[in-house]
Amino acid sequence: MESPKTKILKGGWRMDAPAYSVPVRRFLIEQIKNRRPLVEIYGDALRGVRFNDDISVSIRVESNYDEETFMACPAMVVDAMLLDAAQSDYWYTFEKDYDDEPDDEGEIDDE
Repeated sequence: MESPKTKILKGGWRMDAPAYSVPVRRFLIEQIKNRRPLVEIYGDALRGVRFNDDISVSIRVESNYDEETFMACPAMVVDAMLLDAAQSDYWYTFEKDYDDEPDDEGEIDDE
């Protein structure tokens, strides 16, 4: 059976994921800061708010990879989560339908 942490989760966050130890979390933040300028952004991705927020990216990492998996290949994991955050930034900027535009009759959807 496939572990839920082997796939990137929708929205990038999993609330019940175990937290990393303090030293690993410090190492993770440094990796994010070091890797961010090196990550190649392509396709439907944008260097936006989520991409540039250390905490947002670190939560994505902790939600999708256990501590042992992260430590086995930190650069690959951080790059994947930075790209995931950039794709989320793109989606929220260009594709998300907030339903706050008036329809043909001038009404705004309340759903």
